[in-house]
Amino acid sequence: MFQVIVYIIKSWWQMIRLFRKIRHKLLSENNYKIYVLYATGEVFLVMIGILLALQIDNLNEARKDRSTEDQYMERLLHDLQNDTIYFENQISFSERNISQLDSFLVEMYEAPENPNDVKRITKHSTFNTDDLTLKNSTFRELISTGSMNIFSDQKIKVAIMDYYQLGEEIASQIKEFNLFSTRVMTDVMAKVPSFSHLFLMKLQYELGMELFKDPRSDKFLAVEQVVSVYKLRNMEHLEHFQELKIAAEQLILQINNASLDK
Repeated sequence: MFQVIVYIIKSWWQMIRLFRKIRHKLLSENNYKIYVLYATGEVFLVMIGILLALQIDNLNEARKDRSTEDQYMERLLHDLQNDTIYFENQISFSERNISQLDSFLVEMYEAPENPNDVKRITKHSTFNTDDLTLKNSTFRELISTGSMNIFSDQKIKVAIMDYYQLGEEIASQIKEFNLFSTRVMTDVMAKVPSFSHLFLMKLQYELGMELFKDPRSDKFLAVEQVVSVYKLRNMEHLEHFQELKIAAEQLILQINNASLDK
């Protein structure tokens, strides 16, 4: 393509030079009618040259845009692949926590006979409240620089916007449930001061003998409440991460297909 453009420019310039020679000869011979005709032709060629220059400039800009688009595509794919790994880890983590907390809710009714039973029941319990973290640095750059229009495929553009909008919505829901879980945890720790020593710091397992002694006691019910809330939290998060994983995989496939079609 570049060689063709160079050839056209050279040919155009040679024609300009030829017209000028003819124009000067006609002028020296006082042949004004034909001189005007050739002068008009020269102006026409100049206009063609301007249009050609504009077209070349447009082609160069388009080439730069496509190069920039490809770079952003690669970066988005890298972010999405990292997101997918993150979602897979969070799915496994949530499934493990659900299983462990479910066992906890069953075994706490079996009245542990010694501190080792308490340790066995509680050692795997996890009361984390991590918020959703997406790899969205490329998307933030696209938005902040107003570069979303760089994508030539409008379907890709819409899909990218939809994915990160979904991420924002789910991040907000996860954060809201985490705040609720933290409030429940704080309330229980206020009612049962020994809770933090037993479940959060994994100390003083003998305290569990008292906590689990009577299923009708306020302390027992408080612990059950916390465990139930965090089990529900993990169940909700599991659904969210599964939805996000599917969305990320679909967007990766769509971007790869668009790249193949170019």
